[in-house]
Amino acid sequence: MTRIWTDIQRQEAAARIRMHRPWLHATGPRTALGKSISAQNSYKHGRYTFGRQVLRWYVRLAALRVKQAKIGWMQHERKFQNELIARDHVYDVKKPHTMAF
Repeated sequence: MTRIWTDIQRQEAAARIRMHRPWLHATGPRTALGKSISAQNSYKHGRYTFGRQVLRWYVRLAALRVKQAKIGWMQHERKFQNELIARDHVYDVKKPHTMAF
C-alpha cells in the first residue's frame, strides 16, 4: 500500500530533509580498496547455482541413507540379541572384538 501525501506533508518532509542533510553523513566506501570491494557486491559467484543445489541435495540424501542404514543395522542387532535371549536365555550378549586395519 502506498502512502498518500498531502501538499503540507510534502513541504514539511522537504524542510526536514533539507535541515538534516543526510547526504553529508554518508558512510560509503572512501578509500580505493573500499571502493574496489564494494564494486564486487553484485558479482555472481555461483554459490547458489543449480549444479550446487543438486550436489547439496545428493549429499543430504546420502546422509539420510547412512542414517537409515544405521537404524536398520541397530534393529537387526536388537533382533539378533532378542533371538539369543529367547533361545538360549543369554542376557549378556557380547560383541566380538573387531579391529579395522
